[in-house]
Amino acid sequence: MVPEPGEPLGSGGLESGAVAGGEHVAQELVANVSEMMFLPPRGNDRYMEGICLYLGILCSSMMNLSSLAEWPIRFAHTEKVGFPNLYRNARELVRYKAVLHVPYAWSTLALWEFLQAGLVVIVPSARFFLQMMSNCEVWGPWLCNALQLLHPGITPTDILWFQDFDHVISVEDLLAAEWWAPQNAEMLVFFDSWEDLREIANVSSEDWEQHRAKVRAIMRLRTTSTLRQWRRLLLPPGGERASAPAVVGELH
Repeated sequence: MVPEPGEPLGSGGLESGAVAGGEHVAQELVANVSEMMFLPPRGNDRYMEGICLYLGILCSSMMNLSSLAEWPIRFAHTEKVGFPNLYRNARELVRYKAVLHVPYAWSTLALWEFLQAGLVVIVPSARFFLQMMSNCEVWGPWLCNALQLLHPGITPTDILWFQDFDHVISVEDLLAAEWWAPQNAEMLVFFDSWEDLREIANVSSEDWEQHRAKVRAIMRLRTTSTLRQWRRLLLPPGGERASAPAVVGELH
């Protein structure tokens, strides 16, 4: 039995999604896309469409759900055919309120594309991510029950995928990932429970503008710093270009 929205929900992996020739994000039927969260077309994020429906959060649709009762059927279909290409580059997503994503790898190009575009990027905290990976009940009975019907004996680590997760023991281990690295923390928004996510989702798009401006400013500084470092390696004092072995030696 699928619980109704509002019932207790339980305790509370991204290369570039930009595909040449992919379709533009199609949300013409939604009157105000600026108040919608965008879900990237990635495996972990297919679960988030159900979470959005459960919490009453407006999110982009990969499975076109109208009720949680449809989730098992739609999920089984996407397992076979995959997801459509939803966008061609990160700048197409600026009209959305935010990008809502569950990371699946330590480092991805998509994160930096999102930040370079000044997008609000929302991900689970490292602590909550570990819970999501270790306890199916964290997702709520609607998901656990549905997945048990589709795949009897499924375990929490079968629900989400994260690169080399068998090496992750604690929150501290995840801090090595770019999504949770301390030096990147001020550019991302973290939710520590589903209720926390609901509150974050209720912040209006206009109220995120200061955060977007901060992200763009930080990324401009980082871009300038990175280019300066490359110039120093490739064009050292004296004007002679450094040899390839010398550059590799400096990088190491």
